[in-house]
Amino acid sequence: RIKCLFVWQPVPFYKYDAKLLRNPSSNIQPHWGRVFAGMSELRCDNFLYLGDMLENSSAKAYVDQVHYNERVNGEIAKAIYRFIRSNQKA
Repeated sequence: RIKCLFVWQPVPFYKYDAKLLRNPSSNIQPHWGRVFAGMSELRCDNFLYLGDMLENSSAKAYVDQVHYNERVNGEIAKAIYRFIRSNQKA
């Protein structure tokens, strides 16, 4: 009776300005753009897509190549909290 919830988090190589990264990677496979675009269209009650939440952001979001800074961690946590709350049974 446990309901599983899934979250697709943002990554620095999809819809994020690489100029804001300390060491942008140029060896990201092009198919990842198609994967993220496909996942953004997935509509399920137990799936939260955050893959493009950093799109058009002009603020730094990462402290290194994979870890979010405190502000983005907070934004992701709030989104997940709202998602969990909306999925709880009354």
